[in-house]
Amino acid sequence: MNATVRRLRKHAEKAAKKASEKYVGDQPDVVVTRAMIGLTGMQACVRKGQSDESILLLANHLNPCGTQRGWTKIIHKGDKDDYPNSVPIQCEKYSDREHVIILC
Repeated sequence: MNATVRRLRKHAEKAAKKASEKYVGDQPDVVVTRAMIGLTGMQACVRKGQSDESILLLANHLNPCGTQRGWTKIIHKGDKDDYPNSVPIQCEKYSDREHVIILC
């Protein structure tokens, strides 16, 4: 990994941590848990049953990916043939939330 990618990843992780520290108590609809996964992904903790549209809107606001189209796809269980290790998982802290991978 080159120095530029390391610097960008460090900056993105710092920004995500700062954004998530604002919320104590009741959690917002989307919390960025990993600002970067590889070059085209991020991880977020979201409320179960929330629409993809609202998750993507908040993800693009909280953690802009830097591409023209922004974050565009959430990996669901139906996508596990293409992304077998990226299906949503239950949040350990909150029973009404799950962690999802979002792609740009």
